[in-house]
Amino acid sequence: MMDFIELVLRPQMLVMTLAAVAAFATVLTIAMPVISRDRISQRMKVMATERDKMRTLRLAELKKEGPGAAKLRQAPKGFMQQLVDTFGVRSRYDVGVERILWSSDYPHAASTWPHSRQVITDELGHLPKNVIDKVVRQNVLDLYHIKVDGINA
Repeated sequence: MMDFIELVLRPQMLVMTLAAVAAFATVLTIAMPVISRDRISQRMKVMATERDKMRTLRLAELKKEGPGAAKLRQAPKGFMQQLVDTFGVRSRYDVGVERILWSSDYPHAASTWPHSRQVITDELGHLPKNVIDKVVRQNVLDLYHIKVDGINA
């Protein structure tokens, strides 16, 4: 038994063991999304496709306006805001309420915190309570498969 302990505690064996653990962790990190059938990248591709469609439509509209107008005048941030507005709460039944998440963007300076509850009331207060619950809580639990006692419905 002492021989085994001495063998394990040798610096070469410790380094080799740590390298094997690190290699296993790397492989596991790469393989887990595939094993768990992660669909987030697929969802991101759909969103990018929708963004590209909107951009193409806008460029087509600008071409109709005249030769000098075929250039987007918005910064990417403004364009993304238009995308969010288009596919936001106003079109919730076209998109599907289960596909909408509310975010405060905390801890960034431009976030709604510490007034997030008031912003939720202002933006979503006109919606039925079950829709508000899905948008601000249940959808994120479902998306990330979060299971916490007392939180999941």
